[in-house]
Amino acid sequence: MGNWGFWDWLTYGGITISALVIAIDTAISQSDGIARRIPRLLKIKFVGYLPLGCIIIATCAALYKESRPVDFVLPPDAVTSASPFAVVQAWGLDGGAFYIVAKTDSLAKNGKLSRLMLVVRVPFADRDKMTDENIIKSQLYTISGGFMTLAIPMTSMIGLKVLADRPTPIEFSLVEIPFLYSADQVRSLSDVEKLGGKFLASVGTQAEFVKSVPPTDPQVACPPTLIPQTQRKRT
Repeated sequence: MGNWGFWDWLTYGGITISALVIAIDTAISQSDGIARRIPRLLKIKFVGYLPLGCIIIATCAALYKESRPVDFVLPPDAVTSASPFAVVQAWGLDGGAFYIVAKTDSLAKNGKLSRLMLVVRVPFADRDKMTDENIIKSQLYTISGGFMTLAIPMTSMIGLKVLADRPTPIEFSLVEIPFLYSADQVRSLSDVEKLGGKFLASVGTQAEFVKSVPPTDPQVACPPTLIPQTQRKRT
């Protein structure tokens, strides 16, 4: 209950009120002595409709909580969004940062024992996804429930190899690791499971980077400068 929001209280509150009204009315009807002194609730004008009304409100609140649009919690230039039932609701590059918006209600029960982290990498064909150390990571985030935005500033990507002056695929991984460990202990995605963590979602997009200084490696833009995204995808 500590992680309940407004829509949770409305849902369970409606169910509780309707159940109480029906239970009290049943108790009255089964006791002749009480029934003679107290009228049955469901026979009182308008009260008889209360359980049905509460159930309708609770159902609508539950459905809205699961399917509501998340635009109001997104950065202003969100790249794309996913199914309202997915863990990762939106992701992209905006305001000088890589970001994802995660729906963490289902993860809140592990909030005291686990932390969330965003890992970004470029999936080059000659690199193994799990052992590739060409990654950047966010800080560890405490799971608070509801919608959470995890971000990595562009200033943290110095040294990340990207394709210069052509579309670069970008892979976003949302991972959960035990609170005992730090982000520095994740040098590649294989370390997540070694530390007792797990992968929650993986999504991707494409972006272009331009060189701000002449690089020695034609595949590296150091430091890279972001220009508008060209394609989007979910994996």
